[in-house]
Amino acid sequence: MPVHRQTKKQQHVDAQSLSAMSHTDVTAAYKRWAPIYDFTFTKLVRAGMLAAVKAANHHGGRLLDMGVGTGAALPHYSPGLAVTGIDYSHDMLAIARRRL
Repeated sequence: MPVHRQTKKQQHVDAQSLSAMSHTDVTAAYKRWAPIYDFTFTKLVRAGMLAAVKAANHHGGRLLDMGVGTGAALPHYSPGLAVTGIDYSHDMLAIARRRL
């Protein structure tokens, strides 16, 4: 299959269109993904997620989980680790809260 190289102008246009996503667009996208996120994306990153949790549990203390999403990692943290999770999506956080 041939590889298509973009010109600098095409790359710039693509970057502009990506940066033009509004807060409303992003919120709507995560609202659609939230109910099925764990059955799709989380399955893809599970091994890496569990490795990161293992490392965090080894160090203990406090952890800021930026982009906690649906909280798939939350049940795997040790009880002695104080975890604070933040996320852009209220819909994802609602699912994460149910895991607590």
